[in-house]
Amino acid sequence: MKKVLIIVGVVVALGVIIFYLFTQYSQGGVEIKVNVPTEEVEAGRPFDVDVTFSNNTGGILGDVRVTLDPSDQILFADDGNKNVVIRKLGEISNGSTHKETFKVLALPGEEPTYKVVATIFYSPASLVAEFKKKEEVEIRVKRPDFELTLEVPEKVFSGEEFDIKTLYERDDELPETAEFEVHIDYPEGFEIERSNPKEIDRTTDGVRFKNLGEVEKNGNGEVLLRGRVEMPDSSEFQIKARLVMKFFGEEYTFLSETKNVLIEPSPLSFQVVLAEHGPVIKPDDQLTYVLTYKNNTEVALKDVVINAGLAGEMFDFSTLTTDGRFNNFERAVTWDSSKLSQLREVRAGESGSVSFSVHIREKHPIQRLNDKNFILVVDARIESPTVPYLINSDKTLNTSRIENRVAGLIGIDVGGYFRDAKSGIVNTGPFPPRVGISTRYTIHWNVTNYGTDVDGIEVRAKLGEGVTFTGNTGGNTDNAPKLDSSTGEVVWQVGRLLATTGVISEKPEAIFQVEARPTAVNIGNYMTLIEETRITGRDEFTDITITGTDLPATTRLPDDNTVSQNDGKVIQ
Repeated sequence: MKKVLIIVGVVVALGVIIFYLFTQYSQGGVEIKVNVPTEEVEAGRPFDVDVTFSNNTGGILGDVRVTLDPSDQILFADDGNKNVVIRKLGEISNGSTHKETFKVLALPGEEPTYKVVATIFYSPASLVAEFKKKEEVEIRVKRPDFELTLEVPEKVFSGEEFDIKTLYERDDELPETAEFEVHIDYPEGFEIERSNPKEIDRTTDGVRFKNLGEVEKNGNGEVLLRGRVEMPDSSEFQIKARLVMKFFGEEYTFLSETKNVLIEPSPLSFQVVLAEHGPVIKPDDQLTYVLTYKNNTEVALKDVVINAGLAGEMFDFSTLTTDGRFNNFERAVTWDSSKLSQLREVRAGESGSVSFSVHIREKHPIQRLNDKNFILVVDARIESPTVPYLINSDKTLNTSRIENRVAGLIGIDVGGYFRDAKSGIVNTGPFPPRVGISTRYTIHWNVTNYGTDVDGIEVRAKLGEGVTFTGNTGGNTDNAPKLDSSTGEVVWQVGRLLATTGVISEKPEAIFQVEARPTAVNIGNYMTLIEETRITGRDEFTDITITGTDLPATTRLPDDNTVSQNDGKVIQ
């Protein structure tokens, strides 16, 4: 008992010592202070962040390191690509104070306050452990003294030229480390006619104006972009002007303005529609597209041209019929006055239409795993060189677009067998089938899923008269067919299948055994083992239910190559 008390005392004493040392080195005796400018700093102009470290622990601290971790809006002035800077200080003796200075710069941004975090890592000589202590401070950043104005019209006609004017004013001199640019973002399809300055850099969604000395006067500048965009009536698009500073090759927007522009209904109304058809297309559909137009002006429009471009792998272009001119290489139909006399002059208030028909492929063209979610697009356009008064364009035009999703296709293939050793299921009984004696057969269900991912796939077939389900099953999936006793159907819950399953990968297969007992009424005929098989599932791309069927399986057994044509007929 005495030894136990001694051991407990030693453990407690050690615990107190360790706790004291941990508290001494992790909470007290070590100080860290971060000093930043008290006034607002200017974006892009380097300034100092001082990190001061003091050791008052009563012992030597080894392996001392200091790190500075700024926010995303603060860069290290010597290397803007660094996220964290680590400096190794080695040993710091008791009573010593050490200062590290980091030169950084703040980026322009929407928020006026940024943060930096400084952390000290150290190891006391008397302990095999590492401690750390950190401090976080805020830096107030002065926003660049700029003003920005974006001028665009509220409404334009499709194809009409219009100006995008960006004006800016600045009172501050730019930091030496920064480059200044004006960016204009515009919609896809915007065509530039001219600009001032003339030198611009095009991007995927706009242009950059840089080297702006020629358009600046006393710190003020104006850049101009003139162009046009072709869009359907009543559609809307955005124009965005941005003032950008560049540091270390990266762009930072610090001021922006966005305006919406509406496409005013054209004097020449135009629309393409899919006649007598819903929004979802199914394989093997026959489609008719109708393009209608109307002259809403008070003048006759001369030499009208209509063009419809078709895009989509499910179009069977060999079946296209039209009174226009079809260019198979460009996949486009064109109507003009050489084909239709009514397009030579469309009088004021007059309307009309043109059309074409095309068949959809029976199956999706699949070659790769990602061949799925097929879409059909018709981009149509109408134009005339006649321009009504007050429209700033060299032609009168309008556009229309229709886009439709193509549903998937699931197929079910039914096969029946008497001799089926590969399935691992043994069929017994007489064959040809005899009246009053049971014979067993195996039924194979194979599923193919083509152009879309399909969920909730289920296969069903009703058992034939005098046929029962034995319960013996096989196949290459986890879910086996089961008998729904309430309906007399064999049911296979397949679940979810990805597009192209069974096309360029193995077909999901289910095998089940049935037992058929012929009666006198079956003599001389084939006996139905299962009636029509039906497969259903929810197409995830079009959100509709798609189906497939296959013929009933009989004792004819055409898939069993050991069976002749008349072998499956019932005999006495």
